[in-house]
Amino acid sequence: FLVLYSGHGLLGMGFVLLGAQLLSYLLTFLTFRRVAPDVRISWRRARVSMLRRMASYGIHSFTTIISGRLLSQGLPSIIAYLLPTQSVAYYMTPLKIMDYAMDGVGRVGMITTPNAAELAAKERQNALAQLGIYANRYCYCLFLPLVSILLVYGFEVYSLWVKKPGFAAASAYLLPVMVLSHAAVSGQFNSVSILFGMGRHKIYSRFLLAEAVITMAGMWFVLPRYGLYGGAILAGSAMVADRTIVTCILVSRELKISAASYAAKIYLVPSCISVAVTALLYLIKKAWLPGRNWAQIAVACSLMLIPYVALTFRFCLAEHHRDFLKGKLLRLAGLGPAVS
Repeated sequence: FLVLYSGHGLLGMGFVLLGAQLLSYLLTFLTFRRVAPDVRISWRRARVSMLRRMASYGIHSFTTIISGRLLSQGLPSIIAYLLPTQSVAYYMTPLKIMDYAMDGVGRVGMITTPNAAELAAKERQNALAQLGIYANRYCYCLFLPLVSILLVYGFEVYSLWVKKPGFAAASAYLLPVMVLSHAAVSGQFNSVSILFGMGRHKIYSRFLLAEAVITMAGMWFVLPRYGLYGGAILAGSAMVADRTIVTCILVSRELKISAASYAAKIYLVPSCISVAVTALLYLIKKAWLPGRNWAQIAVACSLMLIPYVALTFRFCLAEHHRDFLKGKLLRLAGLGPAVS
């Protein structure tokens, strides 16, 4: 923000990004040295055998990264080539909202991967399955309020946020497709982290590459005929098929559990709660708060969140997690025993 505000433009942004990444790597290394001070690091300790071992794991991670780049960076180029240039903004704006929301889910996945690696090393198969169920369910629960809000107040949020005539009408209609497909993926994001933690992400990486190729190729056919809405349906369908259904099957196979049971334990109860509170939010909009300003939207969403949080706490959290959270809240309020 400061670089752009002071007039240094995109090149300045590039230097800021480079500096931030270098600082991140340095801090990561310093943190590692603090946690593991006795580990010896030297060029003379490098071995070709270890390079091969790292490459056998990293090649699949590399494939995953390339596939993600194709999906995120390739689509705008195709849209700009096949449709009017402003269509890129119409498509990418709701997609960026989804990306920001999914970023929170991704932070949970960063914790899931090392936990899965530890449990896999100790051959604690049942604990791995519980990790997948609870981590995915809780991330899905975190994402669902955004689904309710954007399904009911999506156009109003757009109109208040992007104050350009016609922009909301040209872009907000893509939100339902995008928010529903991303919601489905949020319920399996940690399954991907578990596959990476177990070192069993080879097949997933190939399916993700296939998703990228199919989506990119399909856009050349869909966009000229069905426009951005057809493109959003294509991308969303490929995403759900790969990163929800296929991923669920892959991780269930590794955990030696039923894929249907695994999915039901993640999606069933939170989805029922979400449908109920979305209906409540729709009634609030029709009867009282149409969303003419931010205050109305904030009040409506707060009224929706009260039953959502209560129902989620009661029916979606495991009993030991509820007890742990209650203890935390009581201690924060000064009503529980102090923990040394």
